[in-house]
Formats: sequence, C-alpha cells, structure tokens
Amino acid sequence: MTSKLNILIITYYWPPSGGSGVQRWMYFSKYLKEMGHNPIVVTVDEKYASYNQMDYSLLKEIDNIEVPDVTDIKTDVATIKAEIQNLQKEIEKRARFDEIDKNLKSSSSGLENFNIDKSKEN
Repeated sequence: MTSKLNILIITYYWPPSGGSGVQRWMYFSKYLKEMGHNPIVVTVDEKYASYNQMDYSLLKEIDNIEVPDVTDIKTDVATIKAEIQNLQKEIEKRARFDEIDKNLKSSSSGLENFNIDKSKEN
C-alpha cells in the first residue's frame, strides 16, 4: 500500500472558472483525492481573476479539495518588494561612500598632507 501524499497544484484555472482549461486540474485533483492522496490547490482569488467563462456548477466537483486562502501573500510580496527597494538604496548609498573614501585615500591632497599648527594651541 502506498502512503498518502500531499500534492501541491498551482493553477490559474479553477472553479468557478468554466471552459476546458479548468477540467484537467479539477478532475486530476478530484481523482487524486479519491485515490487517498491530499491535493492542495493554490489558485487566484475569484475576485482578482479574469476568467472568460464562469461555471458555478463545477464547485460541487471540488467540495472536498483543500484550497488555502492565499490573499495575504499579496501583502507579503509587497512587503518583500519594499524591503528589496530599501536594500538597493542602501547598497547605492554605501557604493557612493566607498567611492568617496577611495578618492580621498588616493588623492595627493588628502588628509596626510594636512598640517596642524600646534603653536596656536593653549
């Protein structure tokens, strides 16, 4: 006897989308479940999809298939994107400072030629 598998399926077309594109993954998931496996379907939220056809009767075919709510992923992606942009800015800033430091060190008129007149100190 084979062990139960968790199978991740990522698809854009999923009920209530209609048409031929939804059939493959819908029935594949349904029959995997009947064979004792656990299909987990990640799909777009119906509110954000632009399906050509809608067929709400297909929902009865997948009533026992796990479809996690992934709407929070958008927030996480936006947060990650903002962090990447902040890191890019920090890298650019450090690169500018490194360039300034390099120029100061290679300059013949750098700080090593700066003389302090100690006779004027108290």
